[in-house]
Amino acid sequence: MDTLFANVTVVTMDEDLRVLFSAFVGVTEGKISYLSRKAPEEKPKKIVNGEGMVLMPGLINCHTHLAMSPLRGYADDCELSVWLNDHIFPREERMDGRCVKAATLLSIAECLRFGTTSVSDMYDHCDEIAQAVAESGIKANLSRGTTLFGEEFDVEKHSGCREMMELKEKWDGFDNGRIRVDASIHAEYTSDHRLWDAVSEYAINEHLGMHVHLSETQAEHEACKEKYGLTPAQLLDCHHVFDVRAAAAHCVWLEPEDMRVVLPAPWSPSLCLPLFLGVANAGNLFGSLLARMTGATSAGSLLPSGGSALLLCFISLCIVPAIVEELFFRGALQGLMRPSGSAPAIFAPALLFALLHLDLAQGITAFLCGLFLGWLAERTGSILPGMLLHFVNNSLAFLSLYLRSYAPANAAMAYDLFLLIATPLLALWLLWRARGQGFRFSAGLRPGVEPQTVFSSPAYTVAVVFLVVLAVYTRQLR
Repeated sequence: MDTLFANVTVVTMDEDLRVLFSAFVGVTEGKISYLSRKAPEEKPKKIVNGEGMVLMPGLINCHTHLAMSPLRGYADDCELSVWLNDHIFPREERMDGRCVKAATLLSIAECLRFGTTSVSDMYDHCDEIAQAVAESGIKANLSRGTTLFGEEFDVEKHSGCREMMELKEKWDGFDNGRIRVDASIHAEYTSDHRLWDAVSEYAINEHLGMHVHLSETQAEHEACKEKYGLTPAQLLDCHHVFDVRAAAAHCVWLEPEDMRVVLPAPWSPSLCLPLFLGVANAGNLFGSLLARMTGATSAGSLLPSGGSALLLCFISLCIVPAIVEELFFRGALQGLMRPSGSAPAIFAPALLFALLHLDLAQGITAFLCGLFLGWLAERTGSILPGMLLHFVNNSLAFLSLYLRSYAPANAAMAYDLFLLIATPLLALWLLWRARGQGFRFSAGLRPGVEPQTVFSSPAYTVAVVFLVVLAVYTRQLR
């Protein structure tokens, strides 16, 4: 252990927002390696007495222009357009790279002095800014704010775009990701569609985030609506500016319709439904192949040809399981395990969900589906989307079973092949596109204990043993 902070008040910022008094925090090779109210047995190289002080995660400045700190006080109490055009822009034109680096170092010192350890910066002379960030040790997302005021435009020749691309090639991922590079459009009112299209395409292709000023003043907002018939958020969204993860600064004059752009729904049916069906049918394909290889057999069912009997089967096989199983596994059970963290809350019910199906092929599919539905419940905070996906998957399986019983063999085989092959391929393609736009399965999930801790617990072991015994007993009765 390199450093030990002793007798310090620790603000953990964990799921329960715990505050630990008179605690000990150990650091090894720059990372936290120990946290407890008891002193560690290992002797540290250095001890920092934190009595009477607070130790907490660093603050994050989500939007800043570090090099502008020397320009404070040049103009106050005036319209943004006057402040920018008459006071700030003329003085910024006099700032060279040496000046920008010095000003950035000054601002970083101020950040660190008051607990800000990560910044998201938009400016120019970005190579010098990156040098200052690299030397200081602060974490930063850097972006070269680009503008276009009516001149001829070629993305390869535009000075701002060239600097943005050079910044990405040189600095993105520096020092194990301490510096990240984003694309940037200064604002709607300082550019036009040619720049929006070029920068958004670059961000999508290079898997970068986007940094933009948005609806900062009423005059800017209303002028955009008068010129284009759309708000700045709606206009930039039409040009794919928000197709990647984005930092939209200010957003003072957003309208209710804009919120659908800048705050998308926590789940998208157009993405989640094909992904889920792809996962389910990939599991069906793998499970069926494994069952054939091992000689395991699956129970078959013959559906009624029609009438009320068929409707009753549809309700019992498609609707009821979608509601009851989601209420129990993703609702009650996952909710009980959620304090342990997202990983155990997702994996543990999924495994029990698989064992409940009492069938090798169906169990593999159920486990994969359980993982996806558990992730969706964690991501959205609701079991309703999972119920819908569960119902759709059950309905497709119900239709497959009906076709095998009453449709021509070629039609039933074509339907099954489409589900088993086309849906996984579509899911892979959609996932590839979504990840290129910044989608991450880990977003919104909570840390916690390791899944092995849950899986090895007595309560979970008893549940697994019970379901295994039940599966064996049921198979013997067949």
